[in-house]
Amino acid sequence: NIKYYLSKQMFNNVISTANTSSTHLKASANSNNCWKNGLIKSLSDKKFIIEETDNLFVLKDKFPKAKHHYLVVSKYIPSIEALTFKDIKLVKHMIYVGEALIKKNKKESCEFQTGFHAIPSMNMLHMHVISCDFESIYMKNKKHWNSFTTEFFRPACEILKELSIAGKIIINKLHYESFLSYPLKCHKCNERPSNMPKLKTHIKDHTNI
Repeated sequence: NIKYYLSKQMFNNVISTANTSSTHLKASANSNNCWKNGLIKSLSDKKFIIEETDNLFVLKDKFPKAKHHYLVVSKYIPSIEALTFKDIKLVKHMIYVGEALIKKNKKESCEFQTGFHAIPSMNMLHMHVISCDFESIYMKNKKHWNSFTTEFFRPACEILKELSIAGKIIINKLHYESFLSYPLKCHKCNERPSNMPKLKTHIKDHTNI
């Protein structure tokens, strides 16, 4: 049977692990920590949970950045930088689950991408499964856009390859943070709209083809 909730003890343990083990995030104010733990807290709301396995939750993203946006979340690993050789099987399983989601939701003209943000905004290891229309009221600004359309978005197969070779994932924060400030650019062509409304209007030309 699929469980749609976390026990109180597991909930507290996951929050504690995420707060103490996530090395890519600096200490910050309580309000910011609350935001970083937002993904953890959403697990107590069954309306977002699609599936649960021994090691994973599959969620609908609470603030989807496209028509289809899901998260494959590890129950026990706090961040991408906490991955080791022993987690290769888990990452492979996450990719398999992502492919199943795509197969279930994919239409003939709909493209998807699966991967990880190099510097996630929230605790708990989570892989994005997202359609490439990027049509959503929650896709609001340049940072949102660049987090999915530049090298800031690390493809899942790339993470698996790096983990298989090196046994860990090394994130150069300055390198990856720089992508978030890149000028807006269409992910389908070389068009460079000056703002988000113009970009959203432009990308409809691609999705309507």
